[in-house]
Amino acid sequence: MAKLIHSVEGVVVSEFSLDKEMVTIGRKAHNDIQVESQTASSEHARIVTLGNDSFLEDLGSTNGTLVNGKPIRKHILQNNDLIEIGSHRFQFVSDVSGADRLVDSNIEKTILLRAPKSVPRTLPLSPPPSPPPQQQGLFAKLKSWFKSL
Repeated sequence: MAKLIHSVEGVVVSEFSLDKEMVTIGRKAHNDIQVESQTASSEHARIVTLGNDSFLEDLGSTNGTLVNGKPIRKHILQNNDLIEIGSHRFQFVSDVSGADRLVDSNIEKTILLRAPKSVPRTLPLSPPPSPPPQQQGLFAKLKSWFKSL
């Protein structure tokens, strides 16, 4: 199971197990991990864990979230990644090997799919449905009535 080692100014202050599917990080008390700093947003970031993979997402925070010194919006966490939220640091520690991971490192790349140039028709076209019979108008009814006399 993965965990976060929380430090401030190089001093380890706590550890958090990522034992839930979603863990929120932020300044407000309702977050799973509360960061007591004015540089952290009320709801700063979240970590979603699916199987053996953990994903970090910045929640539109004012000051942003860094991983290994680079700003991120979404990031697939790797063992020993350093997450920075203001002056708070969280080291992501995972005992999962690369072979056990569900997601490879290319997940953020887009795969381009092209439609086939033409698809041959194998079924014959059926004739269009015939229009419904039209009701005779008043003039047509009178005309046929006069002819019958």
